[in-house]
Amino acid sequence: MNSATASAVHDAPRAHVNGLNIPVDYKMPSDLAQVRDQAAKVAELMLAPIPPRLVALNAEGVPTGPLPPALWYNSMLPQLFQFSYFCFIEDVPEDILLQCIWALEWWIRAFLEATDEQLRIFHHLAPQEQGPDGLTAETEWYIVLQNCRYKLAGHFLKPQVNQPLEALRYTRCSIEADKKRTGKSDIFLINPGSYARFSVCLARARTDDVEAKAALSRIIRDPTFGTNKSVTTVYHVEAKVYLARVLRRLGEDSEAHKLEIWLVRWLKKHPQGFKNSDLVPMFTTDIDPAVDPVFAGLGGSKWFDDRKAASKIQIIEKRSCGNCRASEPQVKLSKCSKCKYTSYCSTECQKTNRRYHKISCRENAAGFWRLADLKTKDASAARQFRDWMNFRDNAKLKTIDSFTHALGLARDASRGRTHIIYQEVEYAPSVMGDFDQFRTTGVGVFKLEDVWRDIESRMKLDPGEGKVYIREMLEEFDHTSRQGRVEEALIPIFVLVFCGIRACISISHFSQKKVSSMQFNPDWRQDVDMKGSIPPVNIKLGDGKIPDAEHIF
Repeated sequence: MNSATASAVHDAPRAHVNGLNIPVDYKMPSDLAQVRDQAAKVAELMLAPIPPRLVALNAEGVPTGPLPPALWYNSMLPQLFQFSYFCFIEDVPEDILLQCIWALEWWIRAFLEATDEQLRIFHHLAPQEQGPDGLTAETEWYIVLQNCRYKLAGHFLKPQVNQPLEALRYTRCSIEADKKRTGKSDIFLINPGSYARFSVCLARARTDDVEAKAALSRIIRDPTFGTNKSVTTVYHVEAKVYLARVLRRLGEDSEAHKLEIWLVRWLKKHPQGFKNSDLVPMFTTDIDPAVDPVFAGLGGSKWFDDRKAASKIQIIEKRSCGNCRASEPQVKLSKCSKCKYTSYCSTECQKTNRRYHKISCRENAAGFWRLADLKTKDASAARQFRDWMNFRDNAKLKTIDSFTHALGLARDASRGRTHIIYQEVEYAPSVMGDFDQFRTTGVGVFKLEDVWRDIESRMKLDPGEGKVYIREMLEEFDHTSRQGRVEEALIPIFVLVFCGIRACISISHFSQKKVSSMQFNPDWRQDVDMKGSIPPVNIKLGDGKIPDAEHIF
């Protein structure tokens, strides 16, 4: 397994700073070539003597005291310093990773050595009484230092660097700052994320296995550790991976073996439970993969290769002929040459389906043309639009199941043709699952007759076109259903997904046979998104004048 996969960055790097609301229109340094040019100067600066402390003057010409070297470096390499501070840990390119670490360490020295006035001169603190989001200078100072420490620890834990002692040092500093700020002494209760990272650093640093055992065991024993259920599970599994190794080093082989068996079973059952950026360091550092019982039990590198193919398999399994619904591998499918989305098993099926496919073909083709155009103009916008298309076109089965309960199809299957689900989502680019880049924030069930005007407004249709749009989607659905297995009656499910000004209507389906035997789940909102996500709220249309029809039969 190649450890470089931990830092694969295919699109524009993302900005992320804990504790700050970064404006949606904020862009990282758009020209990475400039960042790389400045990074190339770091080696020379590291060999040269540290610059002397010159006296800095404020706007009135009054001396502010000796200027720390950190601010001099910052003024010399502004793009590199900005990039290192704002860039999402996983998105830092490997070729400038060490230079970003160097810049972050000087960021810390700047805030520890400079006066507030000097930091304001260099725009690292907002002018007095003008802090972002109403933050005080003290809070700004705290946020900058904690983010630098957090990112440094993350970088030092990467396989390419693998310096857990340095990561432990910065994590300890971060913990002490949290204790001082909150007045509390137990970081386990203050900041679970910091405690989890501290435990991993301890285990990988191998400076005190007894303390590492205690810290990791505490995470495992607490069933509520973390911010939500999914995060808790990740923390628990990660803690068990490192605890098993610590126990081996302490000679407690029997207890370690129990954990290893559990881990192999869990990871095989949940191959997508971790992001690559978390999983790769877990199995490429701290222990030789060749002698790691968990890695060997999973099947070694082959298991990682199978994980990479999993998302592709998700897409392939959903593909079927747009006319007769035959699927691979029974038949070979080819995509429509215009829209590059709908697949057909033969020319005859494509011709038969043409009248039903023309609208979606035109829309999908326009989407791909737009994506191609954005890639040449704005990599960040292109990434978001690509994520939108992936999310839009790959509805999860669990989400469709929850919408089946929302519509009450078990009670009245005809509601699939007379009602529509409204699904409001927000972009969540820090989530790395291919089809989880949008989080559902609101869901509503509405009768189509009540929302024609709203549908036309969101979809930018002329008056009266909403009914035509839905009717033609139903015609295509019914035609495709008739071409499939006769014994499988399907119920349509209309979903209008929207995010800001972007909207689309999709039509999914659910088996009539399954609906007739399903037991209603009143807590369906818990299952719309990934486990542990905040359940979506009720959507209100027309200031609440358009009734939500979930319970109106």
